[in-house]
Amino acid sequence: MLIKRYGWQWLSTGHLLRESSDPEVLKRMATGELIDDELTAKVLSRALTKIDKKTKVVLDGYPRNTHQAEW
Repeated sequence: MLIKRYGWQWLSTGHLLRESSDPEVLKRMATGELIDDELTAKVLSRALTKIDKKTKVVLDGYPRNTHQAEW
């Protein structure tokens, strides 16, 4: 509703990871490894830099733990 009604941006960490071109993400996804917090933050950070700073964002699938929340 926030996205449709107010034009907020939706970011899904799962979608970002699946669509990533980062070689480390691709390698880990191909082998079924979990993506650690640091790599997830790197991918999310890249996506956030592409969005206007005035745009409100709905994060889907993030944070999933205390370390991510602190980031």
